[in-house]
Amino acid sequence: MAEMEPGEEGGAGVGEDVSAPLSRAAQIGAGAAGVGLTGAGAVAVFISSNQAGTVALVLAGAIFLLMMFGGAPLHSLGFGEANLRFARKQQVVKDAIDSPADQAPRVLRNLESIDNRNRPDPTVSALTERVYEDALAHFFASRFPQNAVLREKPVGAGRRVDLAVDFGPDRQLIVEARYSRGGSPLSSKIVDVAASYYTLTQSPVLVVSNSPLSKAAADHLRALQESGADVHFVQWLPDGDDAPLLHAVQQLMHRTQ
Repeated sequence: MAEMEPGEEGGAGVGEDVSAPLSRAAQIGAGAAGVGLTGAGAVAVFISSNQAGTVALVLAGAIFLLMMFGGAPLHSLGFGEANLRFARKQQVVKDAIDSPADQAPRVLRNLESIDNRNRPDPTVSALTERVYEDALAHFFASRFPQNAVLREKPVGAGRRVDLAVDFGPDRQLIVEARYSRGGSPLSSKIVDVAASYYTLTQSPVLVVSNSPLSKAAADHLRALQESGADVHFVQWLPDGDDAPLLHAVQQLMHRTQ
């Protein structure tokens, strides 16, 4: 299905306000949907590992409830100095959930544009991570179609890795995807997470992020590599140069043979 960029003619772009009062029936429907979605999201928080899905349910339910009480589609709601653009946020969130992986660059830009830098929205943060992870899985599936790409694979100790790429019997690459808002450098904690996956699997681990490592994180990674840990890092953007990521993966593939 062809998608229209925000602001193109022929449809409302992301962020446009289209006001229309809700009928009584629509208000009742919005209330029922809001109660159902909010309840489902609250339950899913405790029984599901899909963070993006559960937070999206809660957000959508809250929007429908506010529509019921207000009697109109919510385009903005003021809290002090804040002016939350609910209709736009709802549209961006839905777009992030529905869009295919090859639309990741546009979706990521839209998600960053609606998030408050000082008070990040957990829904937006979870969806942003998921969109970046989807784009990375798409990269592996298209570049290495003969290799299975597994999502959220259990690796023991109650842990799941973002991606695991099988290179053959008992040979795999563990991939940790991290998206950092605004390109902020990654902390040493990310390196510790990757090192723990290496300890659990004894498979090479590759951290992939849109942002560089901080100096402390780079020093920590170098020390781990010198001690024998097969942990690596590469910076990658869905609409950027694939060569560094492709080169890193090919090197690790050859080392696991």
